[in-house]
Amino acid sequence: MLGFLLQWPTLLTLLMFPVFVVMYVRLARIEEREALAEFGADYERYMRDVPGLVPRLGDLTGGPRHGRAGEKSTRQAIESRRRRDRSSSRANT
Repeated sequence: MLGFLLQWPTLLTLLMFPVFVVMYVRLARIEEREALAEFGADYERYMRDVPGLVPRLGDLTGGPRHGRAGEKSTRQAIESRRRRDRSSSRANT
């Protein structure tokens, strides 16, 4: 979005930039609520580990990671929950 504004700096792109930013942030919040409803605590852990829209400065400079050593990655936790949910739904049918 910002690249578009910098590449084509016209009055129209300048006027539309704040509109697009607001729409993008609203969409991100809606999708975040949906992910929380679907994945629950796993997604809450993911939210603590991964910034929303702007990367953390420490991540860009190779600073310390926010997860604990030996802890499953969030992606692994979500995949294991999906597998567990699938297997329990198959057992119920």
